[in-house]
Amino acid sequence: PPPSVATVRLTSNEERARRMKAVRDAMRKEDVDVLVVTGRDDIRYRGRTFWLSDYWQLLADTHVVILPEGNPIWVGGQIFGPDQAMLTNWADEFRMNGKPGTEIANLLKDKGCADGTVGIVGMSDASLAYQHYMELKEGLPDATLRDATDLFEDARHFNSEEELDNFRATSQIFRNIYAEIEPKIRPGMTEIELAAMCHHISREGGLRDPMILISSAPLDYGALSFGTTKKIGKDDVVTIWIESAGP
Repeated sequence: PPPSVATVRLTSNEERARRMKAVRDAMRKEDVDVLVVTGRDDIRYRGRTFWLSDYWQLLADTHVVILPEGNPIWVGGQIFGPDQAMLTNWADEFRMNGKPGTEIANLLKDKGCADGTVGIVGMSDASLAYQHYMELKEGLPDATLRDATDLFEDARHFNSEEELDNFRATSQIFRNIYAEIEPKIRPGMTEIELAAMCHHISREGGLRDPMILISSAPLDYGALSFGTTKKIGKDDVVTIWIESAGP
């Protein structure tokens, strides 16, 4: 697991440079001056901002702004504040506002980028909230706002060896976790007891935010749940779903 003190780095300087180059090459190709990447607590979207900031977002809205040069700029909401994001050194600047669209508009004005083409990652798949879009539109009347979701996703479709090594390491963690869990499942324990045990083993194994879903039923698969008071029977088929992006 990553350290709990000092600077948290989940990727190398070389990998950060590779990702920034891939994104900026795509921006130049598509004539985009500034990129605003939207992340939300849904796992489909928070990976976008994580890929650019090394900050794993738990909930609410996060935005990462990519200018033509320099490191990313992090803009977050008011639930957790910027403290966790500041544990990484990917970003040079951290801002917090309950109206992130307004904050991003002010940021681009400060940087002299208020009248160019602003690409927004998340506009086409609704990860950008309509309210935040309207804040951007009102705050940047001279800018051209356009969807850049495909631009960004195309830029990160190719994995480096470092990323592939991370995938392999995470897969091994899951194999280790399931190998430890399987012999401990026993008739008479409740689904809740099993879910709690799985969560404990997963966290000790290095997973950051495991979601545990359980199903137990004789001869057939039952509905998945977070665990019930039902006791596991001797002939039950037990399904354990552990979802996490790894360490």
